[in-house]
Amino acid sequence: MRKVSVMLKPLFISLGIMSTIWLINPLPLFSQSTHPADSLFTKLQQYTDSTMVLEYTSNWIGPPSLYILSKKNDTLNAYTYRNIFLDRKIRGEMIPGIRREMNPDDAYKIMITKPDINEFFHFYPIEKKAIHKFWAKLHKIAPWSLTDDSVNGFGCPPRKPEITKAGDTIFRDENIYDGGGMRLYLITKEQIKMLDYYAPDFYIRICPGRKDREGILKIGKIFKEYIRP
Repeated sequence: MRKVSVMLKPLFISLGIMSTIWLINPLPLFSQSTHPADSLFTKLQQYTDSTMVLEYTSNWIGPPSLYILSKKNDTLNAYTYRNIFLDRKIRGEMIPGIRREMNPDDAYKIMITKPDINEFFHFYPIEKKAIHKFWAKLHKIAPWSLTDDSVNGFGCPPRKPEITKAGDTIFRDENIYDGGGMRLYLITKEQIKMLDYYAPDFYIRICPGRKDREGILKIGKIFKEYIRP
């Protein structure tokens, strides 16, 4: 009897600097009145002409963090939805005594609050010339023309089985199952479009060449350039 072996890729934890697990009705696809950030997205649709929202997702429990760039006529604004007191990087840079005085007793309230224009929604000041460069760089990538995993597939294409000299068959699994992801929400008056990518930073190395993954990673890099994680 010939042996059949399955070679699994070692688990790779891909945690973005910004990570989110929704504790309220998590859903893979956006539709109005069902996504946890429904109310926030609807208001952005109402008050702006065009908005891009970047979210990093994770299989680990963490508070929601949204990074937002909006345009209304000739005005550009950046916003964040997050609680800095739950951000280890920011907490580590603060003087301990001041941090303790500033840290609210209900710091974890964000974990059970649906995203909206509330106490966790903050204006992020960016100099006018810089924010216009921010917008221009994103549009150069043409985010509205990108497709995502729902169109192009999850992970890497399956590899052909390998036959050893002994005649054994080996199937190699190149996928990971505990990685982080990225979502981009494109909001206009006409629609709210979600682009969803699982572990794009990992798969771009394992099976390079997908333009959509290259695009979302470039968008993430640009956001981090102008809005501090």
